[in-house]
Amino acid sequence: MADKEAAEKKPRWLALHDRTYLSLTAVSAIASLQYFVLIQALPVWIVLRTNAPQWVAAIVLFLGAVVVAVIQVPASRSITDSRSAARLLALSGPLFLVAWILMAAAAGPAAWIAFTLLIVGVLVHSLAEVWQASGTFELSFALARPEAHGQYQGVMGVGHGLAEAVAPVVVIAMCVNWGKPGWIVLALIVTAAGFACALIERSSSRSSPPATTEALAGE
Repeated sequence: MADKEAAEKKPRWLALHDRTYLSLTAVSAIASLQYFVLIQALPVWIVLRTNAPQWVAAIVLFLGAVVVAVIQVPASRSITDSRSAARLLALSGPLFLVAWILMAAAAGPAAWIAFTLLIVGVLVHSLAEVWQASGTFELSFALARPEAHGQYQGVMGVGHGLAEAVAPVVVIAMCVNWGKPGWIVLALIVTAAGFACALIERSSSRSSPPATTEALAGE
């Protein structure tokens, strides 16, 4: 009887009362703006601001997709728990900074220099993308209450959906309209968001050990 009364006193929507998870959702959604840099801002940047041929826009998109597909398993193999996920998530930010500085620097030089900068930038970006995506995925489960995973994943999905809705406006405005400074500012924002995710994981005070995706798969 006591257990039943205690259960009834618990809020029905646990995820909406979990400030730690809501914070993770917010900052990881900001970090997810990186997805739209490669697929939306970079092609426009190449065509309007660089001396590289227009077909390079298609080449870099194809290259990014292939690299992510090839490296996503080996690059995320070191993730075994929430702490290792947070570490890779934090490390992804500086890589995005390097990648986007290279992409921004492609505006101005000769075509072959621009092409080289763009290719190297996309390769670095692809590794950072895998680290961030894998780290966010692990934390989205590890910091969730095991009895309400559906709620928690729904909250994470809504948060990232809102970021996806405004992302095109944000990345085009910053990377294309603002020019080179906009790339750096956006990179710093994404980097800060990645570090914030790591800090949230570190400061999480859950009494039970965090669940990992490996453990969930074994259930």
